[in-house]
Amino acid sequence: LSAAIIRLRTSLQMPATLVAAGISREVIAANKEAIVQAALADSCCLTNPAPVTADGLRKIYEAVSG
Repeated sequence: LSAAIIRLRTSLQMPATLVAAGISREVIAANKEAIVQAALADSCCLTNPAPVTADGLRKIYEAVSG
């Protein structure tokens, strides 16, 4: 699945990270907690197949930050 997502992103010429998308590291760091809290407040978290936690969202955020 991971390889398929990477192929799709590449074929669509989408950036792999937020930095590659042109967002500065300063903006990324300054907004991290607000984005994590907004994601936790999303009603989709209730029906996610795996439990959604703030720590898990922070790890995803770090992975896509670049």
